[in-house]
Amino acid sequence: MLQLRDFTCTDSTGRPLWSELNVDFVPGELVAVAGPVGSGKTTLLRAICGLVPEFWNAEVSGRRVLDSLGISGLKPHETAARISFVSQQPTLGFVAETVRDEIAFGPTQLGLAANSVSARILDVASQLEIADLLDRRVQELSGGEQQLVAIAAALASGADYVLLDEPTSRLDEINSKRINSTLSRLADEKKICVVLTTHDSEQGNLKFDRVINLGSTSIPERSFNQVAKTRGPDQVENYDLDRFTMRAGEIVGLTGPNAIGKSRLLDAIYDGASSGIRCVMVPQEPADLLIFETVALELTDADKLRDTDPGTTFARLRALGFDLQPDAHPRDLSAGQQLALVLAIQLSREADLLLLDEPNRGLEHATLNLLRQAIANLAAAGTAVVVVSHNRAFLAGLIDRELRLTETGLEQVSR
Repeated sequence: MLQLRDFTCTDSTGRPLWSELNVDFVPGELVAVAGPVGSGKTTLLRAICGLVPEFWNAEVSGRRVLDSLGISGLKPHETAARISFVSQQPTLGFVAETVRDEIAFGPTQLGLAANSVSARILDVASQLEIADLLDRRVQELSGGEQQLVAIAAALASGADYVLLDEPTSRLDEINSKRINSTLSRLADEKKICVVLTTHDSEQGNLKFDRVINLGSTSIPERSFNQVAKTRGPDQVENYDLDRFTMRAGEIVGLTGPNAIGKSRLLDAIYDGASSGIRCVMVPQEPADLLIFETVALELTDADKLRDTDPGTTFARLRALGFDLQPDAHPRDLSAGQQLALVLAIQLSREADLLLLDEPNRGLEHATLNLLRQAIANLAAAGTAVVVVSHNRAFLAGLIDRELRLTETGLEQVSR
């Protein structure tokens, strides 16, 4: 049994995330950690396995107990054989060039014999149906495929406790169901304790044994329908980008299965935009665009680059519904907070065309509504928006039309 006793954490700004948390994690359980953006869900998983405060700037007190033995003073690698963590951004944890070597890394470091390592690789690859990826380079995979590989690498270590940060956030419906079924089997058949963060306590085909709720949201849910359709009929300017045509103020949803090339299409649209089109893009990993040590420095730099009045980008950030601590390190923010920060920075220069790659990933319902509101407002002001997403509920009522990317090209989806 893995136990947390009087577990307390404050972030890099001194803000308390949770206080005196007392939780038991039992083998065979499927546990959800829920809560709004910034409540500390990801930080909790990192703290359980010791990554916080070892590698992240936060203060943790209380005790971690594993099978009646205190492990609070142990380093992450000293508990890796029992507790495994899968990041929401799997590329941050990759250490090998190929999928096979990435999956092999954990059990090899634990001292398993070569034949045992090979057997584990084939076993987890079969479970997750990624045998065809074993000899591919991890950096060439789609975001969804990278998530599957990260989960496979965690399973290959043979841990009793597997902690996953939004494990299906990058996956389409088919792959999400596959992962959920695998996690259920791990708990039911292998008696592994599976703990995952989520914004949906009724996620897909998963049936949780318990849900741990962290914090409560102070972000009001807003209706986006009030502005979603206020664009006038006179907004008819077109953007012709290698047979990809949009009207000013139009919102297009770009869908398709994992690994079909949606992100590459966005890159092509961005690269192909003519000099007369002001095009900005928010990638699937917004943190890649954050380079300074504080939120304040990021916002100030954006104002300087755009030659706007000081505080302009911060005001745009607040308009998105976020009021971040200026001295917080961007890398310590939640995925939703990082997205909002990057969106505010990218939009600090006026855009004719905005490209969003899976912007809804890792956001809870209230923040999703704020994001939908922001997208609708931009479209109402004349910005054309392309949104890549697997989340049909997020796209419903927001987009004007849907384009689905298939093996044969782009297809207009009838609505």
